[in-house]
Amino acid sequence: MQKRVIDTEQRIQEYADNPASAAVYLQSNFKEFVSAFHFITTHSEFEFADFHNKLISFLEELVFGEPFNLLLNMPPRSGKSEIMVYFVCWTYAINPYCNNLVICYSDDLVSKFSVKMKSIIESELYKSLFGLSMSNTNDTKSFWQIEGGGETRAISINGAITGFGAGAKKKDYSGCIIIDDPIKPQDARSEVLRDRVINLYEETIKSRKNNVERTPIIVDMQRVHIKDLSGYIKKQIKDGNETNWKDLIIPALDESGKSFWENQYCAKYLLNKKKGSPYTFASQYQQEPIIDGGNVIKTDQFKRYTQLPPIVYTKIIVDTAMTIKKASDYTVFGLFGYDAQRNCYLIDLWRDKWESPELLKLAVNLWDKFRVGAFPFPPPRCLSIENRVNGITLSQELRRRRIPIQLLEPKLKDYQGNEYVADKVQRVEDVLLDIDAGYYWVPADSLNKPFMPDYISECQAFTKDDSHAHDDQVDITVYALKERQKIFNPSF
Repeated sequence: MQKRVIDTEQRIQEYADNPASAAVYLQSNFKEFVSAFHFITTHSEFEFADFHNKLISFLEELVFGEPFNLLLNMPPRSGKSEIMVYFVCWTYAINPYCNNLVICYSDDLVSKFSVKMKSIIESELYKSLFGLSMSNTNDTKSFWQIEGGGETRAISINGAITGFGAGAKKKDYSGCIIIDDPIKPQDARSEVLRDRVINLYEETIKSRKNNVERTPIIVDMQRVHIKDLSGYIKKQIKDGNETNWKDLIIPALDESGKSFWENQYCAKYLLNKKKGSPYTFASQYQQEPIIDGGNVIKTDQFKRYTQLPPIVYTKIIVDTAMTIKKASDYTVFGLFGYDAQRNCYLIDLWRDKWESPELLKLAVNLWDKFRVGAFPFPPPRCLSIENRVNGITLSQELRRRRIPIQLLEPKLKDYQGNEYVADKVQRVEDVLLDIDAGYYWVPADSLNKPFMPDYISECQAFTKDDSHAHDDQVDITVYALKERQKIFNPSF
């Protein structure tokens, strides 16, 4: 680190000694601008992670390319707001006539945002490189101007926005509207406060563009609720009511369990956070908010067991991925048991992305393990596999090894008893009464089953509009509960 500090100090001194060439270089390189002025204002290095580089690329594209609106969803304390501060200062170095509107949820954040921007612009290096200075006219924490140039108004979500516009009637980039964390996490469960933010966005903020076509809106926030501003904008985009948006969504943990920023949030810390507060973690850290207790599936209705009762019947249910090449595709194996009182128990679960040889090997190993091992429940009667491309291939290979297979069909019966192919939501809704009636049991937290946090989160996140990320674990749960119905009601 000491060498890096010396290198940065040397670069800054070179910039000061060669202001003309340095100005041109920094105007075209936002990352180096951040590095230099972060060091000047904090006397420390800015630690760039991969997601910072992605964000910087988006912002450079926004200034030098065709205009677009930008939606940023990242975990708390990821440096996103800090980069937006540097972004405003950088754009003044490129075009001193920029007009910006910055909106935060509190006056304290507004003050912090504005003070940091002013400290950068008033630094000796900034003034010597770009020849700009602050105007003494209307110089407050929330409103300030560049001498002979543009202006920035920073206000809270409850402040007066009318009477001020962002951007300018020019073809080149000339400012933007930044909405930075418009609602506090503790206010997110208030429908009134969420709707206030959305109404302000629709009725006031969108009309503050001085150039409708070329003034971008940047929404920079951690997710706090499924119906927060980001959720609203995503739905508007999906419905065709909003156009020309790009997004950068950064979850704290990727699908392999790797942290998005190991030096700031180690994976162990994030996993503990997930276990301790799945609702907060799903929203603020993973950017996949859920309604506490579940959207469609009410996980608080799951019964919890600390010890399995006498099990009379077990089955391994498999949901195979369509292809491992897609980020959303998982294969999941679930071991389920059934007692004489018609209850269904989740006993164990395995979930990953396996190539065909590894998938076949796992299926055989699990079958052998539970057929010959000493367990407090009977061995499974068969492997139940969903009847689709990869599932059919797997079932054919298993049959060659004389392993009994049941192919599962995503079908329900209508009121006349006729079968039809049902969608996922219909199949989930078909078993909700079983869950509500207390027939479904999962391991209690005291059993420390490592698969449970992901399993509960996925069940909670399942939505009617298919906006959830994954549903493979939900699928096997539905099949397991459907199996319960068939076991105890053969006419089903």
